Amino acid sequence: MPMVNFKDRVEDTTTTTGSSDVTLSGTAPTGRITFNTAFGSGGVADAVRFAYVIQSSDESEWETGIGYLSASTTLVRETVMQSSNSNNAVTFSAGTKKVFGSLIGYQAQRFFGAGRSILMSQRNFLP
Repeated sequence: MPMVNFKDRVEDTTTTTGSSDVTLSGTAPTGRITFNTAFGSGGVADAVRFAYVIQSSDESEWETGIGYLSASTTLVRETVMQSSNSNNAVTFSAGTKKVFGSLIGYQAQRFFGAGRSILMSQRNFLP
């Protein structure tokens, strides 16, 4: 798995439906930054990989994974880690979804290592 990069306060929205690439709005909420500002875009070989979360407004559809931007507002969902679709790519239905950068569980385990623990409140990870 390629190196995964993290940035604070990365957030956007999408109205993309289906299970393919996600078109981001390109506009971050006030006080946040866009994925393009945080990571830039590029081709498969040179694009910066990052952890992402996509969730519907009622959180019934959600997905965590590793992806990259192939264009300034196109998120390629390269590796789905967990999801509401049995850990496969979610086929998102209509409506606005929140998309944000996050330290996902799989990466946290690799970062902190097996056998070590760290005490953190949930508040530390809220977008």
